[in-house]
Amino acid sequence: MKNVALIPVSFLLSAALALGISQSVYAAKQTAPDAAQINKLITAAKTKADHVKLAHLLESEAAYEDAKAKALAAQAEAYKEHKHGFYDKNIGDLVEHTSALAQHYADAAKLHKSLAEIHAAIASELK
Repeated sequence: MKNVALIPVSFLLSAALALGISQSVYAAKQTAPDAAQINKLITAAKTKADHVKLAHLLESEAAYEDAKAKALAAQAEAYKEHKHGFYDKNIGDLVEHTSALAQHYADAAKLHKSLAEIHAAIASELK
């Protein structure tokens, strides 16, 4: 019975390597920028340097979310490829929910990139 619990983990690791997503999974393990730091800087931003820093923090947030989206998309593919029968009755929900999470993170990344661009434009207008 011990080996049964190891099959999903070993399968996911194999699938991750087969799909070439080991780098995106590693990237998703990085931590997101501190939201409190971003909020504090948003309320205090007055200088070019403040807006440049905000742009960089928001770009970091977007990179984190991009990596998370790729990792979740790979997880959805791993669910689709799983052939051991453990997930059969729930496979539709597992794939759908994981894919929806991947899309959520991809959308958030786009929005954070847009926010970063706005702060970069504000910074370029300041002396």
